Amino acid sequence: GAEPPPPLEHPVSELAYMMHTINGINAETGCSPVGMIIQDADGNFVANPLFSMKYPDQLSSYRGLGGNLGAAVPGSWGIVHDSFKNLTTLRSFLYPGFFAYYSGKSNDMGNLYFGTGLKNKDLAFTV
Repeated sequence: GAEPPPPLEHPVSELAYMMHTINGINAETGCSPVGMIIQDADGNFVANPLFSMKYPDQLSSYRGLGGNLGAAVPGSWGIVHDSFKNLTTLRSFLYPGFFAYYSGKSNDMGNLYFGTGLKNKDLAFTV
């Protein structure tokens, strides 16, 4: 018989692979305080100039693309609030190495990721 045709190749650049990984992690972990980002009349997302955080030490005060973090899978997020510095740090246990912060002093927030790009598929066994 005839030899089967060679498998199709779909080369993916390292940059394309990295962007896909980063976008996937950000879609599952990117977060901000509820009400801090609003949509203006032109449809752009902008900082809310009237924003004020009432309960920075509660997960329900933060939201991601998937909704309110207070309703996330139990044990998938950790939160630490330093009342002296007025600084809150959130940590994702789904993507180890992902952190988010909110500063009540500067009314600023950010997301950081220092991980391998691998999702923790054993979350139920690690909490």
